Amino acid sequence: MPVAVSPAAAQSSNIWIAAGEGDDERVTYLIEVEDISPTAPDSNTYTPLHAAASYSHSSTLQLLLAHSKTPSNAVNIQDSDGDTPLFVVEEVAIAELLIKHGGDAFHKNKAGDTPAEVAEENGFEEVAEYLRSITGEKRLYERPGDGPEDEEESELTSRLEDEEGASLTPAARDLIDQRTEALMSQVESLLSRASLRSESADRGESGAELKLTNEEEEELRRLVGESVLEQIREGWAGNEGPGQQGEVQGENDSRQVNEETRPAGKEPEPR
Repeated sequence: MPVAVSPAAAQSSNIWIAAGEGDDERVTYLIEVEDISPTAPDSNTYTPLHAAASYSHSSTLQLLLAHSKTPSNAVNIQDSDGDTPLFVVEEVAIAELLIKHGGDAFHKNKAGDTPAEVAEENGFEEVAEYLRSITGEKRLYERPGDGPEDEEESELTSRLEDEEGASLTPAARDLIDQRTEALMSQVESLLSRASLRSESADRGESGAELKLTNEEEEELRRLVGESVLEQIREGWAGNEGPGQQGEVQGENDSRQVNEETRPAGKEPEPR
C-alpha cells in the first residue's frame, strides 16, 4: 500500500535531517518509498539513529528501531569513531529507551571510552550517572592514576583492591547478580542472532554450525570477560570475612601491647 505523505515530506531525501528534526512522516516516507535504510550512514558515518538519539526525538527513535527494514542489532550500530547512538544521548529518557532495546552501556569506542565516560566529559551528568548505575563504573575523577600498559589487567587489579578486606552486603551482592544476569542476557541475545543467521545460511537446517562474525566474536569475548570479572570480585570480597578481619585486628592489638610494655631502650630479642 502506498504511503500517504504531504508534499513537504517528499521534498527532501535527507533522512538524517528528518530524523534530527523528529519528522516521523518524512522519515517513514524516505524508508518506505525512497528505500533508504534506517541505518544508512551519511558522509560522516552518522546514522538516522544517531541523529534521533542526539536530538532526543523518542518517537522517531522508536520508529527507526521498530521498523521492519531495521537490522536486529541496529541499536548498537557504530559510526567511524566506534560510537553507538548511546554515546550521543543528552537525556536520561533517551538512554533508557536505547537500553530497553538492547543498547550496550559497556561498549567502548575506538578511543577506549564508554558511553558513561563520554556523557560525563560532555557535561551530561544525569545521563552519565544512569549509565554508571548499569556498568558500575566510577566517575572519572574518582579513578586511580595511570597503571600498567595492559589496560584490562590494570582495571581488574584496581577493582580487586577496592574490594579487598570488605565483605559483600546483601545490596552489593544483588547488584553483582543483576549485572551478571544482564551480561548473560546479552550473550544469549548475541548467540541467538548468530544461530538464526547460521540456520538461514544453511537453508533452515537445525543443528547448523554456529558461525560468528569477527565483531560478534570480539563482543562475546568482552561479555564473557565482564561476567568472569564480576564473579572474581564477588569471590574476592566473600573470602575476606569478619573472622579473618578479626584475626588480623587481634594480632595488631597484641603487637601494640608489646610495644607499649617494652622497657625503654630495649629491643625485642630475635626469634
